[in-house]
Parts: sequence; C-alpha cells; structure tokens
Amino acid sequence: MEGTRRMFGHDKPSRHVRDKKTGELVQAKNTIMYHQILAFLPDECDINGGKLTPEDCMAYAKEYIEKYYPTHEVVYAVLKYRYVSDGIENYVVHLLINRSDLSNGKRMNEGRADAVAKMHANRIRAMDMSWGLRQVRNGAANSQIHAKQPPRYTTKEVGNEQDASE
Repeated sequence: MEGTRRMFGHDKPSRHVRDKKTGELVQAKNTIMYHQILAFLPDECDINGGKLTPEDCMAYAKEYIEKYYPTHEVVYAVLKYRYVSDGIENYVVHLLINRSDLSNGKRMNEGRADAVAKMHANRIRAMDMSWGLRQVRNGAANSQIHAKQPPRYTTKEVGNEQDASE
C-alpha cells in the first residue's frame, strides 16, 4: 500500500492550511488510509448460539469490499470482541482501505463525515438484508444476550450509595 501511495504521489499532503498560531502556510494532515469496522450483533455470532462463524464474517467483509471498494487495496481481519460491561463476545471485522484508487490514480474522497456515516449505514443495511441479518433499531434493544445480563448495581448497592451522599 505504501508503494502504491508513493507511485501516485499520495504519500504527501495534497493541500496546505494556515497555522493557527503563526498564520504561515503549512502542510495539512495526510490521511493515507480509512479505517472501518463491521460489527455483528452478538446474537448472530456462533459463540453465542447464532449462525455467523468467523469465516462468514470474512466472506461478508470480502463481499462488502468487492462491492464498494473494488479499485482500492484493502487489508481486513476478523476479531473476537469482548464487551467490558458484561463480558459478551461478538465478531468485528476491521478494514484498512488505501485512499489511492488503482483505476485512476486519484485519492478517494467520500465526502463530509456526517454524510459518509449515513452512506456507510445504508450500505450495511443493504448488506445485512441480503445476508438475512437483523437490523439495529434506534431506541430498541439490539441484543437479547445483553438483555439477559444482570444490572451493574443491585438495589442494595444503589441504596448504599444514596445513604452515603446524605
């Protein structure tokens, strides 16, 4: 990937910005790769009784890359993630996407962060539908496994905290 960026001249910033303290023109930060994470609901992972294996997660990621980044170099890996709050595990796939487009030599620019977040969410929804995976819903519990976990504080502990503050 580094060689590709160097070949297209993407190993250096493409623009300059004004330094806030001195007012001088300085090179801007150079984003060389994008990092995306594809996370799967714990209920759908085989480690929690679901259907998705690590191999399925890799196949999902490969399809995502072929569909949305066919002309970019991408490195990806599946990891088992453990939630600190309750110890539940799920699979996540980390993608590192080289900004240099192999088809035309230009830098990838997907747009403003807010628009990119919506675009990525729509892509994931479409992929999830084709794979028969559940959708995350705003304001609704997304995992039955998380719902089965005991609360962090028992009533007695909460009561003690209140007594101590009086």
